[in-house]
Amino acid sequence: MLKSYAIGDDVLSQSSPSSLSLQPSYFLYDGHGSTRQLTDASGAVTAQYTYDSYGVMLGETAGAQARQATDLLYSGERFDPALQQYYLRARHYNQANGQFASLDPYSGNPHDPQSLQVLHWPVARALETRGRLSQLVCWQR
Repeated sequence: MLKSYAIGDDVLSQSSPSSLSLQPSYFLYDGHGSTRQLTDASGAVTAQYTYDSYGVMLGETAGAQARQATDLLYSGERFDPALQQYYLRARHYNQANGQFASLDPYSGNPHDPQSLQVLHWPVARALETRGRLSQLVCWQR
């Protein structure tokens, strides 16, 4: 199904040319960026979603129509109904087992040995000064 999106910092709304009214649906997100509700122009909730911490759909209102209302679900990522997995821009994520379906396409930088460590889980925080990236701080959990 073809959809058009209004995009700000996140996707703000979507419209589907196949619907007769062409009215946009507006996204309401939680703090994690997951789509929790869709509303119409009057603010009435048209679909509502609930997930566990790995993205497994726990509940939705409007039944199958809610699942078809949008494919931008957990963490605001695109859900592929044929695979039953989320597409995270480079590979698919299986929320049923909490694992990616393939290896990370970025294998690391030979000039940065820490990027080659398979079990290294860095968390990066960018510190911005005067509009420029000044420092990248990484630490291990």
